[in-house]
Amino acid sequence: MVNEDRSVPGFSGFNEPVNLTQDPATGNIYVAELGGQKITLLRPTTPAPPANVVATPHAGAANNSVSLTWSPASGATSYNVERLAPGASSFVQIASGLSSAAFTDTNVSQGLTYQYRVRGVSSAGLGQTTAAVTANLFNPALSAPTGLQASASLSQVTLTWNASAGATSYDVLRMGPGDNGFVQVATGIGATSFADTNVTQGATYQYRVDAANSAGPSLATTAVTVRVPTIPTLDVNLGNGAAKTVRFVSDDGTTTTFTFTGPGLTTVHFSGTTIGETGTGANIIMTGTSVLANNITATGTTAASALTIATKGGANTVTIGGISTDGAFKSITGKTVILTGNLSVPATLGNVTLGSTNNGTISAGGNNFTLKVNSAVGENISAAGVVKGITAGTWSGGTITAAAITSLVVTRGASFAVHAGSLRTMKVGGTLNNSTITLTAGGLDASSMTTGAMANSMLIASGNLGTLSLGSMLNSQVYAGMALVAGRTLPEVSSEFAVQATIKSLKLRKTKGSATYVGSSVAAFQIASVSLGVVDFANGGITFGLGAHRISSFAAVNSTTGQALNLRNVTATAQVTTLLAAKGISPQDFVVQIV
Repeated sequence: MVNEDRSVPGFSGFNEPVNLTQDPATGNIYVAELGGQKITLLRPTTPAPPANVVATPHAGAANNSVSLTWSPASGATSYNVERLAPGASSFVQIASGLSSAAFTDTNVSQGLTYQYRVRGVSSAGLGQTTAAVTANLFNPALSAPTGLQASASLSQVTLTWNASAGATSYDVLRMGPGDNGFVQVATGIGATSFADTNVTQGATYQYRVDAANSAGPSLATTAVTVRVPTIPTLDVNLGNGAAKTVRFVSDDGTTTTFTFTGPGLTTVHFSGTTIGETGTGANIIMTGTSVLANNITATGTTAASALTIATKGGANTVTIGGISTDGAFKSITGKTVILTGNLSVPATLGNVTLGSTNNGTISAGGNNFTLKVNSAVGENISAAGVVKGITAGTWSGGTITAAAITSLVVTRGASFAVHAGSLRTMKVGGTLNNSTITLTAGGLDASSMTTGAMANSMLIASGNLGTLSLGSMLNSQVYAGMALVAGRTLPEVSSEFAVQATIKSLKLRKTKGSATYVGSSVAAFQIASVSLGVVDFANGGITFGLGAHRISSFAAVNSTTGQALNLRNVTATAQVTTLLAAKGISPQDFVVQIV
């Protein structure tokens, strides 16, 4: 018998190899041996890292790029390129499937440094990456500035450096807390100095500066490190065996005295460029320069605790960042206090008097909270119970939320959102503008409401409304018991009244020569009495007017002719249509919708 050659060319060391096959998906090779009656799996190796990687930067005024070249890697069928950009913490793949040993990165910027790695790819998978190579995109003809120095005050870091020959401007790069690398914070600086005011007290920063002209920026300087100092602070305790009062004089000459009585401990947190205290026993006097009362915290207070903040002299005002306690307060009185933070009292809060409140939240627990403030800007009220009374000179922005409000009075203009179960009495001496009043109790949601004018605002009640006396209504709506339908301002079917709610009275001022009811809508199942004042029937093609199941009394004056319109017991739309026709009035966009 003749021995048959069963060897497979290129595969030695096997016992009678008879066949081989390759999996195209993985590149794995399987060798079958006759004598051994087995199949051996050969796993191909991944490519070695490419050699001789070179990164060549090209910096120009308009075109910036980095050209990469490398030597082909044995077994590699394609290549991937990875990049570490300035400020990044890890390499990111920016190109894949490259068939040649070269790549140009055009997504780069002048004056920055990039690192690159390359790896080969074969059917066996990804090969190892090369060592990183660096490319600096700078103007080689321009020298980096020298003599970079940094100094810090409480609010800024000041940098100075020597000019670079040929430079037309300079750029500042910074690495601060949380940064993974240097980030450009200023560019196109014409001077040889820069003040960084976007800094945090107590934080440490590193800075570098480069020079630039039309050909691009230079290399950056070696980094300088600087720490921003912190303002000295000092806490003074009032009550619970400590002092009763503490007094300080601000830079404008205002003397402010804090007085605390009743249970608990109240701490006034001071800061200043220099700060100290004198006095013993009941009265403490703060010393130093640029002294501020930043905020006030209290513990263990009850409904018998009281805090009073009084000022005199100078500007006669004091700014407080915030006031908080873990208990209750009978009263907080500061007629000249400008509160710029939050006032938080989780238990019962009684009477609060402030000069102004700005962009904070007053949180009150319990019932019968009252607030008196001259002006409120962006202020929010969050009351867990019944608010007994809010009185303000002006209120601009913010939201008032409470279980119920007994009295809300703004002597001049108001613009806010109100969310409450009920609002017994509301008075706005000026204009109620860009406001939404939402009442959800479902009973007598509002007893009375008086405004000088109502403009671009809404009053929405789940239940009944009492007496509404408005100087005028401009592009505003008043609804009682309506299920609002998107895109409509008046009901079209009776089912759009969620409940059979009533508006007792709505009365607008009659002003000769000018309309008081313009582009507005009022709707309730029952309107007992409505006097729209002077009506401008034209509204640019947009329907407006009244909607009800029944109107007991309706009155209006035609703004064009001065004719008076009066109807009683309106139960059909045709009644108003007939009246207007009899008066020779074209209703245009005005409708009275009886459904």
